[in-house]
Amino acid sequence: MTDSIIPETIFSISFILEKLGISTCCLENLEKYESREIAKGLGFFSKIIKITFYWKDSILLPKSIVLKIPVANGYTDHLEYAFQRELNFYQIFGKFNIKVPKFYYGYPFHRHHNHGIMILEDLSTSGCNPRMLPGLTNEQVEAVIDELAKINVISWQNHGWYESFIEDADQAEFLTDMYGYALDIIKIQPEAFENLVPRTKSIYTYETYKKVQYTEDKYGFPPSIVHSDLWAPNIIFEKDENGNPTSNLLTIIDWQNAHPGNPCEDITRLLFANTTGEYRRSNTQRLLKFYKERVEFYNNNKALFTLDQLLEAYKASLGYTLAFFSFGVPHYHDMENVVDGTYPGEYKEELLNRVRMCSEDVIQEYGL
Repeated sequence: MTDSIIPETIFSISFILEKLGISTCCLENLEKYESREIAKGLGFFSKIIKITFYWKDSILLPKSIVLKIPVANGYTDHLEYAFQRELNFYQIFGKFNIKVPKFYYGYPFHRHHNHGIMILEDLSTSGCNPRMLPGLTNEQVEAVIDELAKINVISWQNHGWYESFIEDADQAEFLTDMYGYALDIIKIQPEAFENLVPRTKSIYTYETYKKVQYTEDKYGFPPSIVHSDLWAPNIIFEKDENGNPTSNLLTIIDWQNAHPGNPCEDITRLLFANTTGEYRRSNTQRLLKFYKERVEFYNNNKALFTLDQLLEAYKASLGYTLAFFSFGVPHYHDMENVVDGTYPGEYKEELLNRVRMCSEDVIQEYGL
């Protein structure tokens, strides 16, 4: 086929084929291609485009790939850091046997050009996201924690990667802004939150953030790689014959907030956002012990920390995780693909119940 520009991008199909780095992936072998945007409404800073290839020889691979194209939408400063962090993650950790998409090519985003792009493996045919609401099953939660343990051990066993994950220059200011968004929860349900949210104001500080983001040993063990945004749209499970997610984890995507620091941040975020408050309260201790066991399994049966040290790290992670979750709740509350179920807004009450119970628990743990 002849070369052409992929719709809604500046990139030609020949450019994409070249960057796959596969000699048989060329225009001469391509009958046609199709492109369509996927994950609409779930990618806050990127456009996700699936490219399906129709090869003249049906045995050629890949059958499809995904383009991740950054879209600033007024957040240029953040995106310059975030897109680079994700590129660095795939370049550093993608060579290991972990459940992340295959990375073909990437080019940084910058305010002075629009050439930023990632070319990634497409898993939409075999996998799908669970729903944040009503939430993940216990088996799905354990599958994610198991993979986090594996990824964390790899980061502990390898050195020299910390400096590749630079925090946003305005991170301290962002914490202050977070509290402004958290106050919007009061407008949604004042009777539940007008006395609750103000009690958590002291957690919206840079000091709270540094309890999860750091490069020195803390809580008795070194920092690990942290995803930092484990809500359901960033988790993909194999799907069954009916298109529903199973408990077999396929991949964890969107590493734009990745940083060195407290591994418990990911566990806390996973539970705060994607499980009911009742499940979280009943299972957190068990799941932390499970995480510790899996870390030892992947680390040749050698312990990296005690349970008491892990519990200390978990408690330290609660503040920032609540701040980040509370910042997101007013947005989630208006997202149809998050709160709608069998009828519009079915899960709004459950969302508010989760953030209420999380707030109550942080207030109790921190004595606020």
